[in-house]
Amino acid sequence: MTMTNDEILERLHLGGATEEQKQETLKLIVETVDMRVMGVLSQVLPDDTVKGLTDMEQQGTSREEMFRWLVEDKGVNTGEIYDAALSDYVDEMVARTQPQE
Repeated sequence: MTMTNDEILERLHLGGATEEQKQETLKLIVETVDMRVMGVLSQVLPDDTVKGLTDMEQQGTSREEMFRWLVEDKGVNTGEIYDAALSDYVDEMVARTQPQE
Protein backbone atom coordinates (compact mmCIF):
# COMPACT_ATOMS: atom_id res chain seq x y z
CA MET A 1 0.00 0.00 0.00
CA THR A 2 1.41 3.35 -1.01
CA MET A 3 2.44 5.67 1.79
CA THR A 4 0.72 9.04 1.84
CA ASN A 5 2.72 12.25 1.77
CA ASP A 6 1.89 12.78 5.43
CA GLU A 7 3.13 9.29 6.33
CA ILE A 8 6.38 9.89 4.45
CA LEU A 9 6.94 13.22 6.17
CA GLU A 10 6.15 11.67 9.54
CA ARG A 11 8.64 8.84 8.98
CA LEU A 12 11.27 11.45 8.13
CA HIS A 13 10.38 13.55 11.18
CA LEU A 14 9.60 16.56 8.98
CA GLY A 15 6.31 17.56 10.58
CA GLY A 16 7.84 20.82 11.79
CA ALA A 17 9.44 21.72 8.46
CA THR A 18 8.18 24.60 6.37
CA GLU A 19 5.68 23.81 3.61
CA GLU A 20 8.35 24.62 1.04
CA GLN A 21 10.79 22.16 2.63
CA LYS A 22 8.12 19.48 2.74
CA GLN A 23 7.21 19.96 -0.93
CA GLU A 24 10.86 19.96 -2.03
CA THR A 25 11.50 16.77 -0.06
CA LEU A 26 8.44 15.05 -1.54
CA LYS A 27 9.43 16.16 -5.04
CA LEU A 28 12.92 14.70 -4.58
CA ILE A 29 11.46 11.44 -3.28
CA VAL A 30 9.03 11.10 -6.20
CA GLU A 31 11.75 11.83 -8.77
CA THR A 32 14.16 9.36 -7.18
CA VAL A 33 11.56 6.61 -6.80
CA ASP A 34 10.36 7.12 -10.39
CA MET A 35 13.93 6.69 -11.64
CA ARG A 36 14.42 3.56 -9.55
CA VAL A 37 11.15 2.05 -10.78
CA MET A 38 12.08 2.78 -14.39
CA GLY A 39 15.47 1.15 -13.79
CA VAL A 40 13.83 -2.00 -12.43
CA LEU A 41 11.33 -2.08 -15.26
CA SER A 42 14.04 -1.69 -17.91
CA GLN A 43 15.74 -4.79 -16.50
CA VAL A 44 12.68 -7.04 -16.34
CA LEU A 45 10.47 -5.99 -19.25
CA PRO A 46 10.79 -7.26 -22.81
CA ASP A 47 12.88 -5.10 -25.15
CA ASP A 48 9.88 -3.92 -27.18
CA THR A 49 8.16 -2.63 -24.03
CA VAL A 50 11.33 -0.88 -22.88
CA LYS A 51 11.58 0.71 -26.34
CA GLY A 52 7.99 1.89 -25.99
CA LEU A 53 8.84 3.50 -22.64
CA THR A 54 11.95 5.12 -24.09
CA ASP A 55 9.94 6.53 -26.99
CA MET A 56 7.29 7.86 -24.62
CA GLU A 57 9.94 9.49 -22.44
CA GLN A 58 11.54 11.16 -25.46
CA GLN A 59 8.11 12.52 -26.41
CA GLY A 60 7.74 14.07 -22.95
CA THR A 61 5.15 11.63 -21.63
CA SER A 62 4.69 11.90 -17.87
CA ARG A 63 5.73 9.00 -15.64
CA GLU A 64 2.12 8.70 -14.50
CA GLU A 65 0.97 8.19 -18.10
CA MET A 66 3.81 5.75 -18.73
CA PHE A 67 2.85 3.72 -15.65
CA ARG A 68 -0.81 3.77 -16.73
CA TRP A 69 0.21 2.47 -20.17
CA LEU A 70 2.15 -0.36 -18.56
CA VAL A 71 -0.81 -1.33 -16.38
CA GLU A 72 -3.56 -0.98 -18.99
CA ASP A 73 -1.79 -2.10 -22.17
CA LYS A 74 0.92 -4.43 -20.90
CA GLY A 75 -0.60 -5.82 -17.68
CA VAL A 76 2.39 -4.82 -15.55
CA ASN A 77 1.59 -4.22 -11.89
CA THR A 78 3.60 -1.03 -11.47
CA GLY A 79 1.87 -0.26 -8.18
CA GLU A 80 3.63 -3.05 -6.30
CA ILE A 81 7.00 -2.11 -7.79
CA TYR A 82 6.45 1.57 -6.97
CA ASP A 83 5.34 0.83 -3.41
CA ALA A 84 8.40 -1.35 -2.79
CA ALA A 85 10.77 1.27 -4.24
CA LEU A 86 9.12 4.04 -2.21
CA SER A 87 9.30 2.06 1.02
CA ASP A 88 12.96 1.16 0.39
CA TYR A 89 13.93 4.75 -0.37
CA VAL A 90 12.16 6.19 2.66
CA ASP A 91 13.84 3.51 4.81
CA GLU A 92 17.22 4.59 3.37
CA MET A 93 16.50 8.22 4.14
CA VAL A 94 15.46 7.37 7.70
CA ALA A 95 18.63 5.33 8.20
CA ARG A 96 20.77 8.24 6.95
CA THR A 97 19.24 10.57 9.53
CA GLN A 98 19.77 8.22 12.46
CA PRO A 99 22.75 8.97 14.70
CA GLN A 100 25.68 6.65 14.09
CA GLU A 101 26.76 4.59 17.09
